[in-house]
Amino acid sequence: MHCRLHEADGEQRDDIRHAQKALVDMWLLSLSDILLTSHMSTFGYSAQGLAGITPYHLKPWLNNACWQSISSDPCFHFAPHQVHCPNDNFTLRDPLKETPYIKKCPDLPETGLQLAE
Repeated sequence: MHCRLHEADGEQRDDIRHAQKALVDMWLLSLSDILLTSHMSTFGYSAQGLAGITPYHLKPWLNNACWQSISSDPCFHFAPHQVHCPNDNFTLRDPLKETPYIKKCPDLPETGLQLAE
């Protein structure tokens, strides 16, 4: 697949045309039958969410360099722990212990969380 965004190097935050091309690239990726994305890829996470497919992730520096994710939902890489909202009378101590449908994110298991299907 030809990616439209390879026309310029680097991130361009204030260029609306660049943002439109990025959206087209993410949308095109979401049309894939099988999705293989790089580790912590924003475009990959967007595509998997749009498509509702469980992607394969790639970390070429590991012995087990390719694995399938646990869900089509993207990872929350730096998920909150020990959060207290006094106005709502809500406390979130450890999401892994308090909610059975949240698992460690395979991309970043030290701090990341992901909804499991």
